[in-house]
Amino acid sequence: MVEVLEDINDERIVVLVAQEDASFTLSPESRRAIEQLGSTLIHDVAWKSSWSFVGQVGISTISQYEALGHVGEVWAPPVAVSRCVPHRLDGEDVLTGLRKEFCDLHDTYGDLCKRSWVKPQPLPDDRHLTVNSLPIVVVSRERGPSLQQALLALFRVPGINPQNILVFQDGYSSEILSLVQQFGVRLLRFPKANSKL
Repeated sequence: MVEVLEDINDERIVVLVAQEDASFTLSPESRRAIEQLGSTLIHDVAWKSSWSFVGQVGISTISQYEALGHVGEVWAPPVAVSRCVPHRLDGEDVLTGLRKEFCDLHDTYGDLCKRSWVKPQPLPDDRHLTVNSLPIVVVSRERGPSLQQALLALFRVPGINPQNILVFQDGYSSEILSLVQQFGVRLLRFPKANSKL
């Protein structure tokens, strides 16, 4: 697959889909090659996942045309990317605004700063789950990388609503505040038990 992708001319639109056992047949090299086409979810394709993607050779940003379905031990629901696709995919900047400022200040957030941004996955139309209204509390101290991993994992749950995620922080770390702002979730901070008010 890598050789096929490498032989495609610049600016060509590439459409890829996967179902069932793609996770077993996609090599790490293939996944990296697909990531170069603008994919943000190719590394999350697992057994029984369904995945669809529209990318472009030579894209300098991330594609907006990608969907992933995965429900664990059962077959994932069908996914689709149904939009008119322009001749040139502008995509989205990998690092912009507050995220770029955050990444310039902190060098311990590789998953947030060096890979493409992970957005909340939409809930498939045929699923009637209440995950989009489920309140979620994440308890954090001053361990930013661990909090980052927890939030990235939550963002991969189909239908998750960032507005319903509340992070409790023990202390007043500005780094944790900045990290939480990157995800658009809420933060409630408390003074440390041994600190003086």
